[in-house]
Amino acid sequence: LQIYHDGSNSHIEEGGTGSLLIKSDAVNLGSVSGEYYFRGFENGGVQLRFDNSTKLETVTGGVYVYGDLLFGVGTTGNLYGGDNDKIILGSGSDFQIYHDSVNSYIANATGGLRISVAGGSNQVQINKGTVDEQMAKFIADGAVELYYDNSKKFETRSNGVEVNGHLHLADSNEIRLGNVGSNGDLRL
Repeated sequence: LQIYHDGSNSHIEEGGTGSLLIKSDAVNLGSVSGEYYFRGFENGGVQLRFDNSTKLETVTGGVYVYGDLLFGVGTTGNLYGGDNDKIILGSGSDFQIYHDSVNSYIANATGGLRISVAGGSNQVQINKGTVDEQMAKFIADGAVELYYDNSKKFETRSNGVEVNGHLHLADSNEIRLGNVGSNGDLRL
């Protein structure tokens, strides 16, 4: 074990075959002015701090994060979890995102599931995984479009709908035109 000053910095260095062990009922690492960077407590949590404020803390059930959880900032980053590991939000596990090794899920247990588009965007698109094939498009104050093999087959319009192709009905089904409540004025 060496403790020394090299003219610029002070060092505590473990140069042997073992580890450097620091043992105490509480460990605090901080600045000369009293700002803590790290705090650890026997039978308790460990805190990582920024500007003397706890940002990450271990607790009995896991880890608390105080503030935003940022990853990949300035570089490429990912958030990983295994099969059936869930991102859970809400007081009663109301909203969950997970993968079960076969399918991916967005599960909503209470209320409605709303997809809102903020900022300058005015549409939501559902594409094939390679993003090169449209499946559906929802345009604010405009059309809903449904596609088959990247070709638009159905579109809502201000005066009704447009079907591109044939309208197929299963056996024993009808097309009713007019007042549908009285079985329609014209039935095909």
